[in-house]
Amino acid sequence: MTSPRFLIESVPKVGTDIELPRNVAHHAQHVLRLADGAEIILFNGSGGQWRTQLVAGKRARATITAFEPVDHESPLALTVLQAWIAVDKLDWVVEKATELGVAQIVLVPAERSQVRLAGDRLQRRLIHLREVAAAACAQCGRNKLLAIAAVMAALLVTVSVFSSGSIAMWSILAVGLFNSIMFPCIFTMGIEELGPLTNAGSAMLNMAIVGGAIIPWVVGKIGDVVNHRYYPDMFEGATSWGQGIHYALILAAVCYVYILFFAVSGSKPNSRRHAKA
Repeated sequence: MTSPRFLIESVPKVGTDIELPRNVAHHAQHVLRLADGAEIILFNGSGGQWRTQLVAGKRARATITAFEPVDHESPLALTVLQAWIAVDKLDWVVEKATELGVAQIVLVPAERSQVRLAGDRLQRRLIHLREVAAAACAQCGRNKLLAIAAVMAALLVTVSVFSSGSIAMWSILAVGLFNSIMFPCIFTMGIEELGPLTNAGSAMLNMAIVGGAIIPWVVGKIGDVVNHRYYPDMFEGATSWGQGIHYALILAAVCYVYILFFAVSGSKPNSRRHAKA
């Protein structure tokens, strides 16, 4: 019998105990009724999986026993361009596309689409679709979610740049839903097969977080340039009310496109590249 699989958003280490997320603990103990010591498999969407033993209790934990660098991804990087459709039908499309090995699912509005989402409704819908994809990965054995997260983040930033009002606000806020899973994926994929350089690679990845301070500074500078050139009359002292910062956010979308490249191709270790050569 195959051990049950659950998505987590951390990077566990072999030989340590981690506290299971509340939804995972509830499903394992109260839905599947797993006993103390039962084997469960954890994955974080970055590739590979961890074999663990359940430590049952009010605050359930898991003891990490082994890491398996398995990859059940299709060699074809397939992209599905899907219009917004009815809730149950879209859930089915996302579920089956994930199970069939699709790397990217891009949701777009269509001229004849009856579904129009914005604001809080859009945010809740994106959370739900991410949960559908994660559940499908858990059932079918896939371990990677980074590409889907990168595509959705880039799309949401682009929507924010080319819209205004509540749509622009909610779409940029919804980016955080997909950012939450990215760093654990990037970290695990980035140190794969580094061998004796794993510690140095881990340190460099941690220091690379400074990009979160550099990119906003660059966005601000680009916004100033755009404001000075196209909104010269909207200054009062050092303050500008131009739309430069709004359009400068396209740089963030470019960064997410690079993360997409990293997820699909750039993160592959030499062993997999040479095996296909």
